Amino acid sequence: MSTHGLSDYLLGFSEEEHRRLMVQAELFDRITERAFVDAGITAGMRVLDCGSGAGDVSLLAARLVGASGHVLGLDQSPDSVARATARAETQGVSNVTFEVANLATLDRPERFDAIVGRFIVLYLPDRERTMRQIISHLTPGGVAVFCEYDMPTGRSIPTAPLFEATLARIIRTADGAGFPSEMGAQLPHLFARIGLTDVVAEGTSRLLPGANSVVVDWVADTVRNLAPLAAKLGIVHEAEWGLATLREDMRAEMKELDVVVELPLVVAARGRA
Repeated sequence: MSTHGLSDYLLGFSEEEHRRLMVQAELFDRITERAFVDAGITAGMRVLDCGSGAGDVSLLAARLVGASGHVLGLDQSPDSVARATARAETQGVSNVTFEVANLATLDRPERFDAIVGRFIVLYLPDRERTMRQIISHLTPGGVAVFCEYDMPTGRSIPTAPLFEATLARIIRTADGAGFPSEMGAQLPHLFARIGLTDVVAEGTSRLLPGANSVVVDWVADTVRNLAPLAAKLGIVHEAEWGLATLREDMRAEMKELDVVVELPLVVAARGRA
C-alpha cells in the first residue's frame, strides 16, 4: 500500500477541486449536520475543523455554535484557506476563521469542545498517530466527530453500467493510492485505538434521481481531478475514463434507464476524550 501524506491529497487543490467540494457539500451537508447535532455540538462551543478545504463543514459548524461560539478551520493549502476565508466574508459569517496548518504536526495552545472532519481521515499520514495528535487538543469530555465514506456501497438502481464502472475505477484508484475506500467502516476501531470513549458510529446514505441531481457532476468532477494521478500510478489509464464525454454519457444513461442513485454510505463516528 502506498503511504502518501496529506501533501499528496488525492484530488489536488485546484479551483476545480474547490468547486467539486462545494457540489459535494450539497450532497452530504444534511448528513453531516445531523451527525454534529447528535454529537451535541451546539451554541457557544469552540470547534476545530480538520482539513477544512473550501470551508463548507466549518460554515455548517459555525451555524450550530452561533455568535457565542467559534470555529477554526485548518487546511494545509494556502489557496484553500484563502478561498474559505473569502466565502465566510461574503456570507457575513464572523464566528469562523481559517488557518494554514499541518495536521500531522498539530500543536496549538488552545483546546476545543469539539473536533470535526469530513472525508479527511483517509488522507492522514500515519492515521493513528496523527489522530492521537489531533484529539489531544480536545477539552476533557470534548467530542470528536468524523465522517468518512464506505465507497463500495454506492450503486445505481437499476444498474447503470457506465456509472457503476466509473465508481469502481474511483475505488480502485483510491485503494491503489493508499487511501482506503472503506475508511468509514474502520472509524470505530480507529477511535477505540486512539483512546476515545463512548464511541458510536452510524451509517447514512441518500437516494436521488440520477438524471436530475448533482450526482453526475460530483462523479464527473471527481474523475476529472483524479484521472491524472490514476494514470501516473498506472492504476487507470486516462482513456479508460472516457472523460471528454463522461458527464453527458452518464446523464444520458441515467435518463434512459430512469436511474435512482444510492450514494455511498457516510459513516459518522463520534467519541469523547
